[in-house]
Amino acid sequence: MKSAPPGWQAHKIVSRVDGWLIDSENEDRIPAAVAAMIARAMPHPGDDTVAAIYRRMVARHKKVLGHV
Repeated sequence: MKSAPPGWQAHKIVSRVDGWLIDSENEDRIPAAVAAMIARAMPHPGDDTVAAIYRRMVARHKKVLGHV
């Protein structure tokens, strides 16, 4: 027999590494602190990070393979 808290189900995620516990009555609610973490992780429209990575990738491709 396995030891687990009452009501625990193996196929459901009930907690996260950041400590956010999912509210079983309102599963779609995201706490403000977690929403802020998600927003910080997303690229912003004015952020040129993705374009810079793309330019470096293309430059390396051209350096290694030439203009294919």
